[in-house]
Amino acid sequence: MPKQMCCFVVGVCVFHLTPMVPPLWLIVAGGLLVVCLWRPLPSMSAVLAGLVLASASATAVLADRWDIERHGEDIVVTGRVSSLPDGFAHGGRFLFVPDAGLHPDLPSRIRVSWFLEDALPTAGSEWRLALRIRAPRGTLNPGGFDYEQWLTARRIGATATVRPLPAPILVRAETRRDWLFLRAHIDNGLISAMGVHARRGIVRGLALGERGELGPEEWEVFARTGTAHLMAISGLHVGMVAATIFLLVGLLSRHIAVIAPFSREVGVIMGLLAATFYAALAGFAIPTRRALCMLSAAALLLVLRRQGLAFMAWIIAMVLVVATDPLAPLTIGFWLSFGAVGVITWAMMNRRGPSMRMAGLLRVQWAVAVGLAPMTLWFFQRGSLIAPVANLVAVPMFTVLVVPAVLGGALLSVLVPGLAVHWFAILGLLLDILWVGLEWLAALPFAQRFTAKPPLVWIVLATFGVCVMLLPPGLPGRFLFGLVLFMPMLCWTADRPSPGGWQLTVLEVGQGLAAVVRTESRVLVYDTGPAYGTGLDAGARYVVPYLRAQGIEKIDLLVVSHPHRDHDGGVDSVLDAFPGTPLMAGEDLSCHKGQSWQWDGVYFRMLHPTAIHHGRPNLVSCVLEVRSAAGSLLLPGDIEWPTELEMTQPGRTLSPVDVLVVAHHGSATSSTPRFLQRTRPRWALVPAGFANRWRFPNPEVVARLEQVGSNVMVVGEVGAVTVTAHPVHGVLAPLVERDQTRRWWRTLLSSAERGNG
Repeated sequence: MPKQMCCFVVGVCVFHLTPMVPPLWLIVAGGLLVVCLWRPLPSMSAVLAGLVLASASATAVLADRWDIERHGEDIVVTGRVSSLPDGFAHGGRFLFVPDAGLHPDLPSRIRVSWFLEDALPTAGSEWRLALRIRAPRGTLNPGGFDYEQWLTARRIGATATVRPLPAPILVRAETRRDWLFLRAHIDNGLISAMGVHARRGIVRGLALGERGELGPEEWEVFARTGTAHLMAISGLHVGMVAATIFLLVGLLSRHIAVIAPFSREVGVIMGLLAATFYAALAGFAIPTRRALCMLSAAALLLVLRRQGLAFMAWIIAMVLVVATDPLAPLTIGFWLSFGAVGVITWAMMNRRGPSMRMAGLLRVQWAVAVGLAPMTLWFFQRGSLIAPVANLVAVPMFTVLVVPAVLGGALLSVLVPGLAVHWFAILGLLLDILWVGLEWLAALPFAQRFTAKPPLVWIVLATFGVCVMLLPPGLPGRFLFGLVLFMPMLCWTADRPSPGGWQLTVLEVGQGLAAVVRTESRVLVYDTGPAYGTGLDAGARYVVPYLRAQGIEKIDLLVVSHPHRDHDGGVDSVLDAFPGTPLMAGEDLSCHKGQSWQWDGVYFRMLHPTAIHHGRPNLVSCVLEVRSAAGSLLLPGDIEWPTELEMTQPGRTLSPVDVLVVAHHGSATSSTPRFLQRTRPRWALVPAGFANRWRFPNPEVVARLEQVGSNVMVVGEVGAVTVTAHPVHGVLAPLVERDQTRRWWRTLLSSAERGNG
């Protein structure tokens, strides 16, 4: 049976690597085949059962999505706020469940953004809102966050923004006394008791699983120290709650003669109930569900007085999670949560005796640090070198002190608010002390190591190598053999352009521009994309993750074409991640006509600007030309027709190029016929956001480009675009991210994408 359970999980996971969902008739046929083949071929049938279940779930999710043809439609919707609002500087977000009777055509769950000056709606309240509804679509870049996958895993069928008119109307305040009401009540108590304390986000995360208040700086500290798992309400915290109640019941039962003979059973039941209550407060996230399933299996073994079978409990928990939620493998938490428990179980298997008890804690830290390294590098392209040390201190502190204090404070904030204020003042001081220690460790120069994102095959081999290294003593050479399998993952480097060649990647950053030009040994970043109203920017969200995924450790030059928010919004984030990067900008003429240099046989030349244009930032855009024997490229920023007219005057050296990043996102104020006749690009890449409000690129611009023989690609429709110029083969056809990484949840394509696909 364990073999069939593993095969079932494999079937569910493998389905999520497929590019499309099979038709309904094929899913039904697969289900019938499972029934017929179960006895003669149980393992194959289990894999097929996983595929069928995941396919059926995916079909239901896609059927509950907002039609992409109605992307951006405005509708007045009545519904209920079904989550705790996640606030930020100028608004917030929450899940909204439309009234199915009034809106049968709407998805059952919508993620709503609120940017109005009014206070955020409270959890559980019912509202009538004017929503601009969008299909669940996000940017797509190599190494970047897959927002569409994130939405799909949470069964969110649309995103929306609240419009100011007609004004939002409160239909009914919170009336349902359900878990959401209780979570909101506790959350309000925590916020009231802690005020604006800097560590309030940690407390809310540990008590309720709400981590929206944790900023990028805090997550960076957790990532550098390898302690981010402490903010997930997982087996560590849920198990601690269950164990505490179990021990308390055991102590009390000694004084109650009636239940003394059944103290073990009563303790187990009460511990599970407490753990379930805690998991419910956290919204039953995947780590909590996994922890509950494993606790239930362990409790059963404890009641039956059976030892061992830890792996059986682990497998049963995994089967229960994927059976009840076949989309769970789409979340990083699923892999990290089950991976951590699996590694610990494997490392501690068949080890007994006093020496084992003394070295147990150190061995666990070593096992988790090494065992999760393949997953960490795959998901985040980084590994914390100080994680074992940081966790050796942080894990006991959080388990023994912080989490019990947080839960006790949460109870006090509801029952005795006045006392809770003093309680959280002491807890805040403790967290401040811990945070100073974590920040000190995170600031160490050797705290972490970045690496290029390895191919999946190296991740699988490294995982197998970890399993070999963590085997019990007795197998000669196990550590060396495991290390041989592990090292290729660490030593792998991404492909680089050949000498004399170059590579351009235009990232999808919404309505803005961010591009990376690479030669054999050098890297140039041209613009950093926009800043967003939520306090984030494209530099942190897209540019830096892309560079990390490519294994780039240094930027040789950052060019900011001109001072507009959609081009320079991510500069600070890029410079923070790559300190000491040289900077050129059109704003102060540090880039200007006549500048030139050579990298690896590739020639770079600035064609503009010639002077500062006060009040016209677009006219000082840095126009960069890249040429080699392999091909040519032109990056014109946001120049408009006066600059294009100047650049096409007699005597100017503007000449045809292979690749043009279309100026000003395809606006009608640029890409004049005269300019295009001089450049005549083979490939025209338009850095415009999907369904942007300016409706870029302008149809007339597209027509002019096609008239001179250009192949037009809109980055917002196809994802990041990569063009490689090879010294022998010349400029190769562009690779678009949506074609390179097709998955079933990205099968809803626009008509423009269908044409490119």
